[in-house]
Amino acid sequence: MPSPLTREQLLAEVARVRLEAAALTVYADELERLALTMSRNPATVETHMHVESAGAKRSAGQFTAEQMKHPFVAMLAKRKLTVADVAAAIDVPRSTIQAWYKPVTDAAHRAIPEDSARAIRDRYGVPLSAWARIKAVK
Repeated sequence: MPSPLTREQLLAEVARVRLEAAALTVYADELERLALTMSRNPATVETHMHVESAGAKRSAGQFTAEQMKHPFVAMLAKRKLTVADVAAAIDVPRSTIQAWYKPVTDAAHRAIPEDSARAIRDRYGVPLSAWARIKAVK
């Protein structure tokens, strides 16, 4: 059965398909390279979405080496808590708590209110001396 295309049209179609195949090969190679070089995010550990895995692991947090020296951050790591857990327990925004344990030289550092410092001490055992600055509550 003769082709409805001329010889030149067939050769042009073969060239087009080969170019398309080459582009797909390059694309496939790039995807494979990305998959092989993609590093796991160390801040997030494997999670399981099953109801029976209530104790599933959660975000490990992104603490700097300097922050890990702070007694509050050390307590979080030891008890496997997140800043959000403590924030919910003492009814303070997570972002506010994150400013309390920053170095005093950091522009985002904020003094911890005395009542919050005492609540964290009483609930989690972090001494008042752990905080660089404590703001008296009136």
